[in-house]
Amino acid sequence: MDPSCFNAKAKDVLEGKSTILASSSYRPPSNAGLDDNCLGRAQVNTAMGTAIGLFYGAVQAAWYPDSPRDVKGHITDRTSTSQLLGKVMRPTVILGGVCATYSLAECTFEGIRNEKDSWNSAYAGGVAGFVIGGLTKRFDYATACAVCTGMGMAVIDMFGLGMNYARAHYPDQPPATMRPDTYQESDELIALKEKYPKFKHL
Repeated sequence: MDPSCFNAKAKDVLEGKSTILASSSYRPPSNAGLDDNCLGRAQVNTAMGTAIGLFYGAVQAAWYPDSPRDVKGHITDRTSTSQLLGKVMRPTVILGGVCATYSLAECTFEGIRNEKDSWNSAYAGGVAGFVIGGLTKRFDYATACAVCTGMGMAVIDMFGLGMNYARAHYPDQPPATMRPDTYQESDELIALKEKYPKFKHL
């Protein structure tokens, strides 16, 4: 591999002109086009977080479906409906609330700083991480979670999955799985079709 290609790619990444995963043959999925309105973004992200939390809670509730039994096989305890709902709804509410917190915090920092960059994701990640860590009721855990989540969200937004950059800067780049409209046959294939006209339609 030509090292100059690598250096050019690294330079584009550091200058914010490209991402690690974006290339001429691959364009990651994008969340570009999401409503810039804070309330709209919060609604979308809250719905996504709620759906993920509901799925997780349902899986967790169904993981141990059998009721406790004694040595004779008699049921010793039954799970009440309120306990079942609590097990399902707790992660639903937590993930939905964390996603809403992150979205609103990011919008707030965008408005305060009047800039759209990775620092907003870092600050919002810190707020969301503090909410997650706050569930332990330990300030030191909440602080550590805030720092780690903020750093993680900043890195993802800056370099991460190439979600925003690729579509913004490669609008005409088709997905890697899409076949081009005009298919160019190679010279070898053309020669073979001329040699074997019976298979020309293949």
